Parts: sequence; C-alpha cells; structure tokens
Amino acid sequence: MFETLIAFLSSYPHYIYLCIFAIAMLESLAVVGIVLPGVAMLSAVSILAGELHLPVAFILFSAMLGAILGDALSFMLGQLFKDKLHTIWPFKSHPHWIENGHEFFLRHGGKSIFLGRFIGPLRPFIPLAAGMLQMPVKRFYALNILSAVCWAPIYTLPAYYFAQVINIKQLFSWQGVAVLGVVSGVAIVASVIMNKGKKRK
Repeated sequence: MFETLIAFLSSYPHYIYLCIFAIAMLESLAVVGIVLPGVAMLSAVSILAGELHLPVAFILFSAMLGAILGDALSFMLGQLFKDKLHTIWPFKSHPHWIENGHEFFLRHGGKSIFLGRFIGPLRPFIPLAAGMLQMPVKRFYALNILSAVCWAPIYTLPAYYFAQVINIKQLFSWQGVAVLGVVSGVAIVASVIMNKGKKRK
C-alpha cells in the first residue's frame, strides 16, 4: 500500500503537499497518531519531494499546517467530551492513553504542548489532555503553532535535502547549517525544560 502511494505521488507530484499535510495532521491526531507510522511516511514523502526538487517552502508549510490542525482537533475533542472520554471506545479499552497524557500535562503544564510534539507515544494525547483539563485556548494555540513551526523542519528537511543533494558539500551549505541549527536548538531547549521539570519534582 505504501509503495503504491509513493508510485502515485511520483506520477502526480502536486499531491505531495496534500499528502504531507495529511500525514502531519494524522500523526498529531488522538488515537490515529499512535498507530500511524507517521515519521517513516513523512520521511519517505519528503525524500520524494527532494528528488523532484519541489519548493521547500510549500513542504514546510504543508507539514506545519497539518501538525497545527491535528493538535487542534485533539484539543477540541478533549474540550467536547472531557471526562466522558473514559467511557468511549477505544479509550475505554486503553485508559492509560488518557492517563499518560494527563500525567505529562500536569507535570509540565503548558509547555507540555511544545515538548509533547517531539515524543512519539505521547504526541496524540497531550493536546487531548489539555482540552480535558481546560487549558486556556489562546495559550494552547500559541504553543501549538510554535511547536509545529519547530517540528516541521526537523521531520522534513533532513530527508528533503538528503535526497536533493547527496554529497558532503550539502552539509556545509546554508540549508545544511540551518537544519543542524534547528535540530540542535530544539534539543537544547527541550533538555533544559525537562531538567527544570525534574528538579521541581
């Protein structure tokens, strides 16, 4: 099925933007994100986009928009159902999904929206927990957008530029330096925040 998708996108590259948007959205959506191999799919489609030399700005925008919408839908789901989610399938069969999201959110507060974007197993459930616990809407969307802006380059640009120019010179180009800078910066910020959270405990 995945090979069929790549073959289709190779023939109709204008659908790549829509595909990246959909993968990023589903990767961040409650329940769906935990079963979808989103990172692998996003990397594969980004490689294809790089091979076809598609505009990188559109790739980034598609991934950012999808990630923002996925978290927003999960947040609204939490707002809508709140404590009733425990009684609805599949949460009724897997209560630890909600419990893990709650625990992480309560431990790190609002910044969990940013941090959770980079933690695969928790990613789809933290916005859900934020909605259930009535996080202020403006603060949620500010952190949602900020995390998506940082997340999209990390999960698309390395694969995109690897496919576009596979040689050592690319590492020292402005694109390569930018990618490394974003990855390093996010890693440092996340590490500092996590360490502060542990000290408060």
